[in-house]
Amino acid sequence: MHKITVTIWQVSIYIVLTTTLFVIIGCNGKSRNDTQTSSGDNKWYSPAARDSLCELMVGQWINKEYLDELIATRSPLKASDKLRNLGEFTIERLDTNPNELGWKGSDFHCGDGGIIELVRNDSLVFSNMRLATDKKNTLYFPDPDIEYAEESKEFVRLDNFTGYINELILAGTYSDVDAPENKLVFSPEGTVHGLNNFNKIDFAGKKNDMPYEVILDCFLSLFDQLCIGDYCSKSGHSFYIYDNSDHNLEIYSITYNDNDPWDVKGVLLYKLRRVGS
Repeated sequence: MHKITVTIWQVSIYIVLTTTLFVIIGCNGKSRNDTQTSSGDNKWYSPAARDSLCELMVGQWINKEYLDELIATRSPLKASDKLRNLGEFTIERLDTNPNELGWKGSDFHCGDGGIIELVRNDSLVFSNMRLATDKKNTLYFPDPDIEYAEESKEFVRLDNFTGYINELILAGTYSDVDAPENKLVFSPEGTVHGLNNFNKIDFAGKKNDMPYEVILDCFLSLFDQLCIGDYCSKSGHSFYIYDNSDHNLEIYSITYNDNDPWDVKGVLLYKLRRVGS
């Protein structure tokens, strides 16, 4: 299993980061007064500086307070208590304007988004996003739903968001407590192998690997859930409640009540134990 790490701010990383930021701030060869010009070419970075800046900003970002709680509890439901609104967002380059980036994000249920103007400045603040100068892969962003938000939330960039979440929450090999020879394997890449030996789960007849997803949208949910199958495919999908406390993984069916929007834990389908624990 791959080792999950939280970003470590080593001296060597700091040197590389500050060198890159020095290039971004200084490579245009302009005075401080010039950088504050509100019109003309002085408003924007040179192409080289802009490319360096994009390398630091483009990617998927996650609310650090939420991520810390997710690491501590391995429960999206419990971690959601740390979310006020924005939980994650993605920054990407736009074909329409080289001096703008697009961002779109969500609280894992409802979305938001906007444009980031890369106006040249020494503070590295762009459309209210502030790029950290002392930490790699870190920026600060106020809540976009609060007009005059003074508190900025810290966000960290993850190279592989889905893989990170999968490995943190579920990825691993599990054996059936009642039939240890039957094993279920959840990969970091988002596939589950071995369903043919677990006939209480839909798609049990499938010998091929099936996709799975850890559900981060906890709206109207009282339990952590996973989806097995392709949500967007005609082949179908099914949702299950899971409990991954300690070294066990318990998988439950879900009971739905037309008169109650909240999900209800159904029967225990399987109790699994992580292999090697």
